[in-house]
Amino acid sequence: MINKKTIVLMLLVPALFSCATTGGDSAGKFLDQSIADFDKAILLDPNDAEAYRGRGAAYAGKGEYDKAIADYNQAIRLNPNFAEAYRGRGAAYRYKGDDDLAIADYSQAIRLDPNFALAYFGRGTTYFIKRDND
Repeated sequence: MINKKTIVLMLLVPALFSCATTGGDSAGKFLDQSIADFDKAILLDPNDAEAYRGRGAAYAGKGEYDKAIADYNQAIRLNPNFAEAYRGRGAAYRYKGDDDLAIADYSQAIRLDPNFALAYFGRGTTYFIKRDND
């Protein structure tokens, strides 16, 4: 079941990546402010898996994939059925070039939510990229 925080994060994450890819100082400031706000959310509720997932997305938007993966790991520890956290971690692995780990995470997201179109898209894209790298 999708709650209000999940909907907000679903809207926020594409904006974070869009901002990061447009470049410029404003993108970095936007992502830094996002991280600061997620830090505050985590301070207020250290068991909020969605806050870790959101901060992971912001770190990924900055290209800080190891930090993103650490946050996605925490989100998954807090909620092992959090398909979006597996998808996010899969994307971070894909950007790092760890195709096999990306595919495993996308596949887990799909097992948890068979209707998760972004997970299928990510896995398909990663298979396509992997084909070129093998």
